[in-house]
Amino acid sequence: AIGKTINIGTMVDISIGELVEKIISLRGRIVHVITDEKRVRPPKSEVVRLLCDNRKLVSLTGFKPKISLDEGLVRTINWFNNPENMKYYKPEIYNV
Repeated sequence: AIGKTINIGTMVDISIGELVEKIISLRGRIVHVITDEKRVRPPKSEVVRLLCDNRKLVSLTGFKPKISLDEGLVRTINWFNNPENMKYYKPEIYNV
């Protein structure tokens, strides 16, 4: 896989709206989502959904995701709920 461009994903698509609803549900809180109409893309300007095709990753490395989206979200929520972790979080920069 050295030098190859590889997508890493689950072969399952989810919309931003569905993801927001999933996070709200996992948090167990009442949340009101506000949409900034200036940030909504005009119709036909962008794809509506994206799906990662990870077959190249699997064929080259044998790697397959072991953690579901729900489990990953729970782990992320738990990480953010630990005040000790916030010293590592830098919201002013893009982190991967």
